[in-house]
Amino acid sequence: MNVYAYCLSDEVTPEATNSVIGVAGAMPRLIHYQGITAVVSDYTGEHLSVTRENVFAHERVIGRILAETTPLPFRFGTVVSEAQLQGLW
Repeated sequence: MNVYAYCLSDEVTPEATNSVIGVAGAMPRLIHYQGITAVVSDYTGEHLSVTRENVFAHERVIGRILAETTPLPFRFGTVVSEAQLQGLW
């Protein structure tokens, strides 16, 4: 399964993603790996269209994380498998 990747952080908490809606109406979730946390949401496609709605959804999730900590954001439109994401570490 693919995920849409928003950002990486070593200090983000699950509360940071509560009640925020990400791209395609999906709720963001956290993937922990070797002390780093990725903020992602499940995504069935392989590419994300550049639309006003998608850009604002990406920004909304990043903004919520920024309220808590300073993340390393992914570029808009980053769709990867969980295996590819863990390969970044």
